[in-house]
Amino acid sequence: MSILIRDLVHFEEVEEVIKIRKDDKAKEYVEKYVISDSIRSNLSYMLDILAGATHKSFNVVGNYGTGKSHFLAFVGALLEHPELRPLVNDPAIAAKAQEMSRRYLVIKFELGAAKEISLRHIFFDQIRRQLLDKYNIEVREIDLSTAYDNKQNMMDILSDVKAEEPEVGLVVIVDEISDFLKQKSKEDMSYDLALLRELGEVSQDSDFLYIGAMQEHVFTNAKYVDQAESIARINQRFVTVTITKDDVSQVLTNRVVRKDADQRLQLEKLLGDYRQYFPNLANQTERYINLFPIHPYVIDVFEQLPYFENRGIIGFAVQNVEPILDKAAPIFITYDRVFDLINATHEIRNQPTVARIVNVIQKLEPKIDLLDARYREDARKLIKALAVLRLLGGEKINGATAQELANTLFIAPPGQKMLVTPEMAQGNIERIMKNIRDVTVGQFIEYGEGRYYLEPEKIDDYDALIEQKAQAAVIGNPGEIEGTFKEYVLGELNLRSLAPYLPGKSIYLDTAQWASHRSFRTGLLVIGRGDDGAGIQHGDYRFVLQGPAPLKTLGLQNELILSLEFNDDLMRLIVRSRAAELLAIDNVHKKIMTQISKDAIKTFGEKYLALLIQSGAVIYAGHKTDVNKLQTNRSLSTLGDIIDHVKSKMLDSLFAEQYPSYPVFNTVLTAANIGSEMSRALQSLERQTMVQLDLNSRGYLESFGAMKDGHFSASSSPACKLILDRIEENDKNHKVTPLDDLLKEFEQKPWGLPAEMVDMLLGSLLFNGYLIFVRQGGARLHASDVSPLIKQGLDFFKEIRYIERDKDIDVEAVVLIFNALGLQSGLVRDKDSRSEAVKALHQRGIELKEKVTSLRQGMQMIIAEAVNYPDIPWLGIQASLSQLANLEKPLTTFAEVTKVADLGKLDPSPEFLQQLKINLENLTVLSAFFEDWHGGLSLGIKRLQSALVILPSLIDLGNSAEKTTVADLERIAADSKVIYSDPKPFMSAELRRPLKGKLEQFRQKYDQLYYGLHQKFVGDKAPWGELAAIRQSSHFIALNQLKGLPFISSSPFNQLALEMQSIERKRCNEFNAQVLESFAVCPYCRFPEDSAVAANISGRILAIHSKLDELWTAWESQIISEISNLKERMSLLSASHRHLIQELIQKGCLPDTISDDLLTALYELSRDLQPVELDLKQLGDYLLSKGSALTEAELRTAVDDYINQITQGCQRDLVRIKIKIE
Repeated sequence: MSILIRDLVHFEEVEEVIKIRKDDKAKEYVEKYVISDSIRSNLSYMLDILAGATHKSFNVVGNYGTGKSHFLAFVGALLEHPELRPLVNDPAIAAKAQEMSRRYLVIKFELGAAKEISLRHIFFDQIRRQLLDKYNIEVREIDLSTAYDNKQNMMDILSDVKAEEPEVGLVVIVDEISDFLKQKSKEDMSYDLALLRELGEVSQDSDFLYIGAMQEHVFTNAKYVDQAESIARINQRFVTVTITKDDVSQVLTNRVVRKDADQRLQLEKLLGDYRQYFPNLANQTERYINLFPIHPYVIDVFEQLPYFENRGIIGFAVQNVEPILDKAAPIFITYDRVFDLINATHEIRNQPTVARIVNVIQKLEPKIDLLDARYREDARKLIKALAVLRLLGGEKINGATAQELANTLFIAPPGQKMLVTPEMAQGNIERIMKNIRDVTVGQFIEYGEGRYYLEPEKIDDYDALIEQKAQAAVIGNPGEIEGTFKEYVLGELNLRSLAPYLPGKSIYLDTAQWASHRSFRTGLLVIGRGDDGAGIQHGDYRFVLQGPAPLKTLGLQNELILSLEFNDDLMRLIVRSRAAELLAIDNVHKKIMTQISKDAIKTFGEKYLALLIQSGAVIYAGHKTDVNKLQTNRSLSTLGDIIDHVKSKMLDSLFAEQYPSYPVFNTVLTAANIGSEMSRALQSLERQTMVQLDLNSRGYLESFGAMKDGHFSASSSPACKLILDRIEENDKNHKVTPLDDLLKEFEQKPWGLPAEMVDMLLGSLLFNGYLIFVRQGGARLHASDVSPLIKQGLDFFKEIRYIERDKDIDVEAVVLIFNALGLQSGLVRDKDSRSEAVKALHQRGIELKEKVTSLRQGMQMIIAEAVNYPDIPWLGIQASLSQLANLEKPLTTFAEVTKVADLGKLDPSPEFLQQLKINLENLTVLSAFFEDWHGGLSLGIKRLQSALVILPSLIDLGNSAEKTTVADLERIAADSKVIYSDPKPFMSAELRRPLKGKLEQFRQKYDQLYYGLHQKFVGDKAPWGELAAIRQSSHFIALNQLKGLPFISSSPFNQLALEMQSIERKRCNEFNAQVLESFAVCPYCRFPEDSAVAANISGRILAIHSKLDELWTAWESQIISEISNLKERMSLLSASHRHLIQELIQKGCLPDTISDDLLTALYELSRDLQPVELDLKQLGDYLLSKGSALTEAELRTAVDDYINQITQGCQRDLVRIKIKIE
């Protein structure tokens, strides 16, 4: 997926116009102000000044849009809102601002359009109003008509402020001073500038500070030349803060197109591919990354152009970046877009020097549309860039080299390159510029000393020269117009190198595609006038491409005319092309006129073709048909395409009517390829079997009906039969059969075959043993004789004079037997090779007899195992095996062939051949089955059957996904059974092939299912860890320690321990995935035997947890109760043990971990107790001995008697009965 621009930047739409009085945005102004190195230095100095009691005033200078207003708003917010100072994004300035303890009253305002009002009036009025509105401080009202001392006025206001708040200072911030000054007359401006100078002087001696912003052009604009001295005096009293392009770059870098570390890494990698193209990118990678997608050169251009008083680079960046955020990177906004800004700004575009350049670009842009689509976008960038460069130079010619243009416009060559150099980018620019200069015929764009530049004055009226020539030499001269059209057609159809069929006439030999038969016919092409060469006929048709001259027709039945009424536009282009060509011949602007002529005829061609498709007409056999009514499914992009399409559509039926016996081919034959195709077909036939024929060669024979069951057959081909019949007739009449007679007969109706096709048929009959060729001089040629000659192509047929039949054996019948046995039939067809044919047949007979014997024995062994595979159709397999006996006789015959004469004794009947094919096919089927059975089929079916027995147990253990897998397995098994239980698909190699895949799919799915369930229930993924955690738990360990106390019955604990051992015995550690290669179930644990137990292991462990907690609670209660009853024995304990018991009684609960000392104390305390074990089974037996149904009283008595028996001899108060549960 492509990386988008938005993926590489954190774009912020920065507010272009900042109003310094917007207090609601103070936090945003502080947080987002970008502090460059130079700004940091100025701010630090300003904060130092503000820390004192007297100050210096500041003048902020920079072009429009560079951030002056943001600077003023930032400073104002710092002074008015101390709580925002920690938000400054520069640590040094943030720290210094927070250290500043002084408080200032801040007056802020922008100067607007007030031509009639003086700066001093606005200044003092704003101070008085804002002090009252913002701080509720009322200062004296100054009568400016009498109070002319501005310094004193300022000191009086400051005195009034100090009277209210002695500790505060006063700061006045003023924006838009330059716009205010530029509307003033020189006299009024001088008064305003004087006020600024006086304010600077006041601040040096008082607790007042003035900060103003002016555009940089004030110091360079001619309008302010007369005020240079006043401005210089102001500068002496002010600290100047200049906002440079570096400061602007920092704003763009840190706000508009900010990037995080990951984005910078991505960009560095992305731009790495372009460093070799652009040297300046390699040298300034950091700057490119910082400003991306703004090209650094845009900043330089903005700084140098004098037009953007009312537009800034930041606003330009925001407006141009946002629309490309969703485009694939890397894209750079380059300085050609500055021209778009100039063109869109009315007050700039209409300046005379600018208008001249804009006018040039407007004339060039339509020319760019004539370029190849690949070049248009870059070409537009280039001409706009040259326009900007020319404007940068002013009256000087200013341009750039190809490499400079590539660098500054980031234009890389198209396509991926293995080796990249800067010269590639340079070459690409040079190629585009050449195309631009070609299409503009050198107008406006000049090249000199390696640099391209715009030259508005470079123009010559070439059109006027062409018009004059056209009137003098072309218009009114039909020969010039007709000749130009014919030259165009010859060029389009690549006929210029060919001689015309009739000297002096535009008539050429032609071919037309016969689409329905994938072949062609020959005819004539007439260009221009239809009556040219009226008496000339050749081939099957006459095609006329009408020119500008009026239509003329001969009225022939086979004449086809493609006509078009030439409109004024077409005629104008022909005239323009010819007139420019004549001027070039006269050496008038030769290079330019040659190009204009080419361009005009090219445009003519495009329009002519479009009009021909849209409005052209075809006249044939007295009927007129519109070209656009002739359906096509392909693009008609050339004149040749259109002509071929018209001929194919209109002449197909004519050809079919004249040549009904002409074959339909599978491969398209043309006049250009017929010789090579027929020659290749013969070369493919030479000493090869039909199976080895390439697809095209076989297709040609099939088209003539000479292929049957995949092999050559003369009897099924009308053309081959005609050849053999003609030879037979001549033989009967004791005549020879000349080759030329056959060629002439096939050339006529109804065949219409070219000589190359007849040669191919004759060669096929030769190589298949039907014919002998007779050479000039009487030498007879068999297939082996012709083999060396055929490599030279069809030319050897020129030496053949007669054709004869080859009558030694029934070649076709023997060939069919050889084909059935997979032997090389070419050995039979070639007389010299028939001894080899005998050897091949003899050996094949022996091989097949041995194969039948071996197969019969192997299949008997398979059938002996039938009981293990009850669903296999063994009766059908046994029947196929029995049929092998039918091969014994023919195979014995083949094995006994020892001489060529024996080939003539083979059974030639179709019945024998048919039965042989059936029996050989049965042999092939059984052999394939035998190989598949031992190749994994038997094991796959056996494994499937074993697994199906296990699946019902697995389904109860599985989750929904695993149950779905079981269902899939059952479906696969059912699909498999459909194949292996039915003899038809099971014995077919093709239909049996899916069974192998299904069995393997079943095995993989089953192994995965079984292995997963085994792991989950009895393998490593079962909850054995929980069981181990129980054994290692403090309660289990403590209970195990306490079970020996005389008053504790260990039976419940022992039962839990036995339950845990029972669960642990279910764990299987020996099983792994490899085991399933030999077994369907784990041989170590027989999972899923006892599946209910395995499935409930988690539940049983949970129950153990619960029982363990219950046992802990019961024993804890019992132990606390017992030791409480044994308090009188505590005096017998050691002090430390007594303390432990007392602590236990006091807490009323057991500690989680039983220490050895506590265990010893418990045993010591209870050592005199007399434990007596009560076996519940023995008690049950005793009670049954008293009767099977006892009353309540009898039961109580019997229980008491039993207890008395087992406690006999014991001290009753020390007896503790411990219940035993089996």
